[in-house]
Amino acid sequence: MYYYHVLSLLSELIIAQTINDLEQENKFRPLKIYLLEDSEADAKLMELALEEIEISYQLQVVNDPEVLLESLDQLIPAEEVPVSLLLFLLDLEVPKLSGLELIEKIRHRFDKDHFPIVVYSGSQNTKSITTAYHHGANAYLFKSINYLETVAQLDGMLRYYLKVYE
Repeated sequence: MYYYHVLSLLSELIIAQTINDLEQENKFRPLKIYLLEDSEADAKLMELALEEIEISYQLQVVNDPEVLLESLDQLIPAEEVPVSLLLFLLDLEVPKLSGLELIEKIRHRFDKDHFPIVVYSGSQNTKSITTAYHHGANAYLFKSINYLETVAQLDGMLRYYLKVYE
């Protein structure tokens, strides 16, 4: 019994050291997700759904597009940020600034090849979808009231972008 305890402790130390080494080499950094959502209920649904997905991430929920843009001003210039570390998840229908205008402002700073912008909207209107892509969105997800469907959408999308941008 004692030996199993010692082996367990040694395993934990080795794993902790490996993670520390990777962090020092900047190879193990959590995905940073900026979620722009003015509905508290939708933001909470997204937070809960993200907790179901087994990836390392940091979530910043913002309900004001101007606050999101201010946050971007504090980031390191795009060419210095590892490309797999930042993803924008945006609702199109927010106050003060349209989601489309926000996409353009983000694209002015970060091109499409560096940081994905995923629109998360209740609109299934073909014109809205086409316009979002035209303005620089990488993907368009439909809001669902079904929790499991939301988890599945986010899981597939995040795993795809982590693979593409690694």
